Amino acid sequence: MSKNVNAAAVAQRQDVARLNASLKDELASKGLVFNDVDRARFQDVLRNAGFYLEWKNKYGEELWQVLEESTRKLA
Repeated sequence: MSKNVNAAAVAQRQDVARLNASLKDELASKGLVFNDVDRARFQDVLRNAGFYLEWKNKYGEELWQVLEESTRKLA
């Protein structure tokens, strides 16, 4: 059962990513301007402010490790 639930979750994330991209294109064609963010700089500011460490302590090592499997090292 968990194999199917996990597969469905991955498929849902892919659908949401496709919908987000198409919505962004549609809104941009209507004049909305999107600002791209330098993710590394943004994450550095959060890291230096203690944001990631605070949430790592709240969630615990196990859940934080799961998060960092889909991101780069955060804290």
